[in-house]
Amino acid sequence: MRKSAKRIVKKEGSIPDKKNRKPRSFSLPSGFKRIVTPIILLIIVFLIYLPATQNGFVDWDDSDYVVNNEHIRSLDMKSLQWMLTSFYASNWHPLTWLSHAVDNALWGLDPSKHHLTSILFHALNTMLVFSLVSELVLRARRNTIYARKLETSYPSPFLVGLVAALFFGLHPIHVESVAWVSERKDLLCAFFVLSALISYLRFTSLSSGTKCTIGYFITMMLFVLALMSKPMAVTFPVILLLLDVYPLQRLKLRGGISWRVLFEKVPFAALSLVSSTLTMKAQTAAMASFEELDPLFRGFNAVRSLSFYLGKMIWPVSLSPFYAFPVHSRPDDMAYILSGTALICISAFCMWMWRKRQHLWMVCWLYYLVTLFPVIGLIQVGIQSAADRYMYLPSLSLLVLCGLGFSSLWTGISLQRKSGKPKGLYIIFIGLFFMILSALTVYQIRVWRDEETLWIYAIRTHPDTASVPQYNLGSYYEKKGEQEQALSHYKQAVKINPDFPPAWNNMGNIYGRMNLFDKAMEMYEMALRINPGFDMPHVNIGHIYLQQGMPDRAIPELDKAIEVNPANAEAHFHLGVAYTLMKRFDEAIPEFKNAVTRQKDYAEAYYNLGVVYSYKGMLDDAVTAYNNALRSDPENAKTYGKLGEAYLMKGMIREALGSLQKGVSLDPDNPNAYYHLSRAFYLNRDYRNAIQSADRATQLGYLVPEEYLQSLESYR
Repeated sequence: MRKSAKRIVKKEGSIPDKKNRKPRSFSLPSGFKRIVTPIILLIIVFLIYLPATQNGFVDWDDSDYVVNNEHIRSLDMKSLQWMLTSFYASNWHPLTWLSHAVDNALWGLDPSKHHLTSILFHALNTMLVFSLVSELVLRARRNTIYARKLETSYPSPFLVGLVAALFFGLHPIHVESVAWVSERKDLLCAFFVLSALISYLRFTSLSSGTKCTIGYFITMMLFVLALMSKPMAVTFPVILLLLDVYPLQRLKLRGGISWRVLFEKVPFAALSLVSSTLTMKAQTAAMASFEELDPLFRGFNAVRSLSFYLGKMIWPVSLSPFYAFPVHSRPDDMAYILSGTALICISAFCMWMWRKRQHLWMVCWLYYLVTLFPVIGLIQVGIQSAADRYMYLPSLSLLVLCGLGFSSLWTGISLQRKSGKPKGLYIIFIGLFFMILSALTVYQIRVWRDEETLWIYAIRTHPDTASVPQYNLGSYYEKKGEQEQALSHYKQAVKINPDFPPAWNNMGNIYGRMNLFDKAMEMYEMALRINPGFDMPHVNIGHIYLQQGMPDRAIPELDKAIEVNPANAEAHFHLGVAYTLMKRFDEAIPEFKNAVTRQKDYAEAYYNLGVVYSYKGMLDDAVTAYNNALRSDPENAKTYGKLGEAYLMKGMIREALGSLQKGVSLDPDNPNAYYHLSRAFYLNRDYRNAIQSADRATQLGYLVPEEYLQSLESYR
């Protein structure tokens, strides 16, 4: 057998007859392949995604991750410690926080620059896909050198890598990961996973020794960085095992197990276990309970998701930022039946090919299943049934198959006698195909331009299940002050899904602003009927009682909110207000402190804390509280006025003048500030300005004490 194989290799390229003639391979100079091609890929992908720099931030995690995240405002040790130890926003991904912090240090909150960083990472990932896929195909070809059939028709590593990379870089299903700033974690994770896979291929090509050991630890370090970017990388050890089976053939399933190869994966598996534990701890609050989504439903949704993603890869239309669970679903729904049938057929085909020693199909299919496993919903995090971003890395095996298909077709055309014209047509076809794919991607990028565009598109794409997009669009209009329009979308949200507490709660907020308190109470009670463990309706009911001057009735509601969610800063704040109105200052102070502990930039809570300290004569504490309030809200005229009053009471006339003058410059119609400014001028013996300020306070309706006015008369 060995002699025969050697003779076959020796004859390679010199087969005389047409039937066995070796086709001219798709080849370019090696330097071009290794250096110029990746750069061209980077430029193409970068230019296609450049319109994303015209997009803004969207309030769909961007506000929590970047815009309002005070922890990424600096790169000091305190911030770095927070990144490493925090489970903020139900995530542990310190490297992602660091990435956002670096962007913030370089560009501030300029969204175009944040998008630019994401685009660059996606372009770099496309380069890595080209290198990885080319190397995998090359290793597969080397390991099948003795196969007569493959000798003349084995796909070109360059062409397979090129096509797979173009698919990866230009497929519209990846737009969500790139055009959404909050999904930087996808890009970072993929960057390090792809780098680690390339490093692993280099490691397996080395003989034992120092270089081999270094290569192993480089792979491990890259894997750690991937886990610190996004925990979806936990499947990496299984991916390595799949590669060991095929194409590396380091792990033989017959003839004994290579324990050394398995032992290599133990440290990687241990790191995955640690990351999984941290992720479970971080996402406990975001996980759906078995009461919300029973195991049977989770299983059916997982099956549906696997076929759903395949469909979106093949036909990438009606992509959406949010795919809802079916409002009413049964196990015998046709969607589940067809999905299950498709998965069984694909699995059966892969097993059949495996028995024919065609291992590629099974390895690609298992890669797809394994990499999607953390996000198919068996452990449900969030309220979506599926998400385009989850396909960023799992799509890789499908793209390899696409690259192999395109390459095989090219090889078939090359075998024809008159191959010039078909080759030209084939190149034109590929060019048109990727132009269409690019056009779909550019269109999808525009969807993420702003919140309004995003949610209008989502509603138009899937109107029958768009309760969350309707709710999000309502929230957008509510923040803009367009209450009627917001109310309309909230009503649409509960029409689609009546069991949607946040929409009922927000309708109550709008009715409360309209002073329709009875109607608002109905909305809050409806939200609590659906979800008794929802804290915000209790907070809002308490707020309405405060507006109506009934702090005694507000306190029990706010206590319930805190019992449900002790971290609710707003509940602590309103409870502090209730105690203040009842002149229970000693009870109010801890509540305001609780509020600012849970929300560091809660300016209104600091302000009220200062007011209570002033009532109690604790002027030093009052000054500190007012200054903290101004640190969070530096243009608040009311706070400057109160700070000036506190300084005045302390006898710090110069400081009082500075604060009060700043206050009246920000709000020229504040009579209280003008009165205290007049007192400060008087104490500073600036009687002319004292008279002018007192007169202005009187004009604005302030009841200036007669004794003080009389004391000014002698200076007129």
